[in-house]
Amino acid sequence: MVDRLVATDVSSLADAAIRAEFLENRRESDRLEFRNAVLLAALHRRGVPSGDGAASTPAWVEHQTGQRASEARALLDAGLACDTLPLTAKSWAQGEISASAARAICAGRPVGHEAAYGEVEELLVEHAAARDWRSLRGLIAHCKRCADALDDREPADRNGTHLSKSADRWVLSGDFDDLGGTTLNEALIAATDPPTEGDPRSLSKRRSDALETIARFFLDHADLPVEGGEAPHVSAVLTWDAIRDRLTATSMRSNPTMAGPSMSPAQLGQLLCDAKISRIVIGPDGQPLDVGRELRTPPRWMRRALVARDKGCRFPGCGRRPGWCHAHHVIAWEFDGETNLPNLVLLCPYHHHLVHRTGWNATFNGTTFTVTNPHGQLIGQT
Repeated sequence: MVDRLVATDVSSLADAAIRAEFLENRRESDRLEFRNAVLLAALHRRGVPSGDGAASTPAWVEHQTGQRASEARALLDAGLACDTLPLTAKSWAQGEISASAARAICAGRPVGHEAAYGEVEELLVEHAAARDWRSLRGLIAHCKRCADALDDREPADRNGTHLSKSADRWVLSGDFDDLGGTTLNEALIAATDPPTEGDPRSLSKRRSDALETIARFFLDHADLPVEGGEAPHVSAVLTWDAIRDRLTATSMRSNPTMAGPSMSPAQLGQLLCDAKISRIVIGPDGQPLDVGRELRTPPRWMRRALVARDKGCRFPGCGRRPGWCHAHHVIAWEFDGETNLPNLVLLCPYHHHLVHRTGWNATFNGTTFTVTNPHGQLIGQT
């Protein structure tokens, strides 16, 4: 049947037929998901993945099928939970509730309070069958709060944040109690710069920029523990040729003499605008022979002078307030640009990254900041 369905040209179907087939396929997919959850739980109990040498059942699923281990973990947990949630299992198997709702019910089962949770299972399934996600989530959350109260646990005890690296990207996820989530949300709102005309960033992108701004501010201003007398910051170790030539991200990753996060040429240029630069001379055996003096760019007094002069982002049409801006070297420091007021302008993170992209040109004569795009067109002067 699947072979027949996938071979059918959708464009040949009427709207009603497409609608009916989608809804039916969705229901059958949910039922198959239940079957897969039961099968995976059985494989886990029988030790099949460990017999194949896998470190865990989710890791085995990822290797065998390509499904992400995190998704396999959720499926396994749901399959195991179905043993104590028979009504959920039955409704899921019959296609009365979606796989998403079933996984939510299973994931909400409080450890140590399975019997009490089972007493409200019928109501949980009713909300799931009615597609009433708000009531379903509310009831699951209420059960968790009751379990926490019985266990004398604070809501914040279940808070968790996960930050993992995947290739050259980082994935962030978290779960917070109401107070912690509200605090984080208010901080993000305060740090998120308002959109301006011509800014193509989505709200999600502006919020991610805001989170990075909060982290940078903490590293720059908080009373942090130190390592060797220096507060922890992001570090990148580059050869002088890499700094001067701004190698591509691909060559930087493949060059064994470089360490630190992989960066595009634009990101490298932006980082070097506001960085601590140290000279370390390496001998032929790879051991440091000499460490030169550090250059901090710019010092605080110069930053205050920049704020007083520019009063915000100097990119034409922007004007974001100084607290959201970086100090940009118009003539790059690695190309003998000096760290002084005539060679510095304030730019917000978005426009700072933009002017470092290939083809963009920004000049400053000490008074007027001029920007042209890769086509040579004048964007504006401020």
